[in-house]
Amino acid sequence: MFGFSKRSRRKKLLQEPLPDAWQRIIEKNVAVVSLLSPAERERLIEATKIIVAERSFVGLGGFAITDEVKLTIAAQAAILLLGEEGYYFERVPTFFVHPHHQRTESHRDLTTAVLVEENVLIEGQALAQGEIRLVWGDVLYGGRDAGDGENVVLHELAHHLDRLDGDVGGIPPLPSDAAREHWIRVFDRELAELRHEIASGYDVFLHEAAAENRAELFAYSTECYFEQPRELAEFHQELFECLRSFYKTDPRAWFKAEQ
Repeated sequence: MFGFSKRSRRKKLLQEPLPDAWQRIIEKNVAVVSLLSPAERERLIEATKIIVAERSFVGLGGFAITDEVKLTIAAQAAILLLGEEGYYFERVPTFFVHPHHQRTESHRDLTTAVLVEENVLIEGQALAQGEIRLVWGDVLYGGRDAGDGENVVLHELAHHLDRLDGDVGGIPPLPSDAAREHWIRVFDRELAELRHEIASGYDVFLHEAAAENRAELFAYSTECYFEQPRELAEFHQELFECLRSFYKTDPRAWFKAEQ
């Protein structure tokens, strides 16, 4: 009964035309939209409508939630959904949006007994109960440049997808044990190589923070997969192929070869 009700609401929602004002906001703040095929653009708009309608957005520190805020976050989130329907971040109860960067406080990680560093600026966080915390300026910065390899919404939602199986270990839900084993082999090999290159003083394509662990490698490589896919495929081919099998879309078609 409840599933039928949701499908009925969504069907009605998707039949409604996108307001012109909403279209302008998306085109202004989510630059990748202009690079998509007509079918991909339609899919992104559909997913954006559903996310805006069904997810909660809460402003903190006096920040006001407007249609622009919701649409900008939702449309960037929808990029991750272009290859497959079915999940619209139902397990994200709330997007918390801050007007400026927050600083962490020191605390002990109970799983590792490691003291987490204090007073560190954060652009976003994927919280343990599924909530996503974002800084509005960084949301805009990441969305308005489609090819810089930096997008905090993609990064934090990659962490969210990683957590769907109950563990933040850099392994999102995969279709089989064989796929999981292959993913682990590729990611662990990439981690080892990235750490070696950084320690040797080489310039690296991926953000150096991607070398922290498998979870950060997944999140940072997700940013590059959708914003610098040709470079990621060139420098980290097996990593690229793992992400292509998971996201079920190939963003290389969005960017000219010389970009």
